[in-house]
Amino acid sequence: MEKNITGEVYKILLETHLLPFIENLNENTSFTFQDDNAPVHRATAVVECKEEILIPSIPWPAQSPDLNPIEHLWDHLGGKVHDHKLLPKIRKNLLPL
Repeated sequence: MEKNITGEVYKILLETHLLPFIENLNENTSFTFQDDNAPVHRATAVVECKEEILIPSIPWPAQSPDLNPIEHLWDHLGGKVHDHKLLPKIRKNLLPL
């Protein structure tokens, strides 16, 4: 994003991106939306918007990045990048010795 995200901006993001995605789901598909306790996610306008368009959310304790599943993926990916051997940068290094 090129500008600060306020509650109103986040609400617009939900309405323009999340809502169309939800509307395209099979009517028998259940889902739960996950965001954290960032102030913009808890803004009154956002909470009211999610209630109005019936977006179920996971209750989220404050200061809990360890509960976010994506954090575990980032940790795993970081380990893989760290363990990766450097690739040859010149043609001579591609040839067998």
